[in-house]
Amino acid sequence: MRLRLPLQVAGVAAAAGLLASGCGSSSDAASTGAAAASSPATAAAATPPQLLGTYVRTVSQADIDRTDGIRNEGPGQEAPTPGPARLVVSRTNITFVVLGTTPPFSIEEDYSAGTKGQLVIDGYTNPDVGSFCGPEIPQNATYTWTVTGGGVELKAVTDRCAGRDSSLTGTWQRAS
Repeated sequence: MRLRLPLQVAGVAAAAGLLASGCGSSSDAASTGAAAASSPATAAAATPPQLLGTYVRTVSQADIDRTDGIRNEGPGQEAPTPGPARLVVSRTNITFVVLGTTPPFSIEEDYSAGTKGQLVIDGYTNPDVGSFCGPEIPQNATYTWTVTGGGVELKAVTDRCAGRDSSLTGTWQRAS
């Protein structure tokens, strides 16, 4: 899986065989239809407990192909590659981890979630450490979440970042 790495880490990642990729980091919430960001204390208090946890899945080539119509990588960016991933949902952020790289590469985003299945990504926690998309694509996105028998299913409602949509949309199994 190829994701956008900061310049300081790019040399180390290239040596490890990981190429940079991705999509966006504009804070224009209106351009994605995302709701205004809530404070971390409010988000933490409102996060549904059944959503919290650690999940795994394999991002497939079909996931990546599904988002080709919105793919708009900027210079030096590429589409993600298929592979195993982990998603950690805490009270204040979600962390996407590319497994199979040494060291594992992660992207952390601030979010809020409601009990009726809405999940709003407010932006990258540390965009200089890693992001799904470059600065020309908005950081904000809206997803739905549904608890499944063994995990959670995420579906993009509004996300102009094809790399994030490819990576997050799908059924995530709760890790043991």
